This record gives sequence, structure tokens and C-alpha cells, in this order.
Amino acid sequence: MRRLPALLALLAAGVLAAGCGNARTPPPDADTPGSPFGFSQRKIDDAGLALRVPNGWRVTEGSPPQVIASSTGTAVLSVWRYPRSEPLPASEAELQAALDNLTDAAKARDPGLRVRDSEVTEIDDRPAVEIVAKGTIAGRERVVHSVHVYAFDSEYVIDAYARPRDFGRVDEEVFEEVLESIELSEPVA
Repeated sequence: MRRLPALLALLAAGVLAAGCGNARTPPPDADTPGSPFGFSQRKIDDAGLALRVPNGWRVTEGSPPQVIASSTGTAVLSVWRYPRSEPLPASEAELQAALDNLTDAAKARDPGLRVRDSEVTEIDDRPAVEIVAKGTIAGRERVVHSVHVYAFDSEYVIDAYARPRDFGRVDEEVFEEVLESIELSEPVA
């Protein structure tokens, strides 16, 4: 008869493990980008780059030409540095030509690409061009915010993208904040 209390205890444990009620806990939403919990300063001397990265996002330093990447859910922010031997665009006309060439190259890679906005601008007082477009990445629809900055014999590319439904929020909460924080300097060899 000693087996009966042990059997009842095991049966009770099984009932408790099965849970109560009929409602199931939904799985976490791993696709929706999380909002940052503030920002932290990062400095990458060998790329001549300082910027603020979002807390709560996964951040990894890359191997050249990638400098750093940050992501959460389906939102991604990457910074690349491409050393250039040719003269970098500096005048308004050269920057407009660079912007036109980048737009044409992006449309050649993705014929369905739709440019929402593009402009000649500056990042950290350096000449830059900026494109916001809706297209596909790896077969998935995304809105891309791409900035190319020309400084220190390099082209710095800041690419940020998210699903169309998330892009506006993530662009405002994170991408714009990161762009405003960028500081460029001579890369340390």
C-alpha cells in the first residue's frame, strides 16, 4: 500500500505540470523590433567611427569592411567603411551624381525598388547622400534608410532597414538618433 501515496503524488504532479485552464500562452513576438532602453557610446578607432548604439539591441563589431551591426527583431542597422583611392565626391554636382549612381545601382539590383526620399546632406560636417526606399531584401519587403558619407579617403555606409509596418517607429526611435550621433575621424592603422 506504500505505492498508492507515491502514485497519487506522481499523478498530482502531472496534473499541475499540465497547467490550469484552456488558454495557452502565446509565443513571444521575435519579429517586432524592440524599442531601445537608451543608447551607449561606442568608439571604433581603427574605422575612425564613434556613434551611439541602442541598448537592448544586439550589437556586434564586424570584420572589415563591416564596422558594426545592431539588430532587434527584423530591424537591422549596419555601418560599413570602404577605403577609396579615387577622389571622393565633394561638390554639390559630384554628390548629386553619386546619389543618382547609387539610386540607379539599387534599382538594378531590385527592379521593384521605390525611392521615397533622397537628398544630398551632411553627417558630422562631412558630405553625404541619403536614400530612403521600399524594396526587398532576401525576398522580404523592407524599407531601407541608407546614408553614404565621404571622409578620410573612405566611404562610410550606414544602412538601416525594417519591415514597412515597423520602419517609421524604428527610424524615429533609433536610426535617426544613431545618424545624429556619428563622429568621424582619421582611422587608426
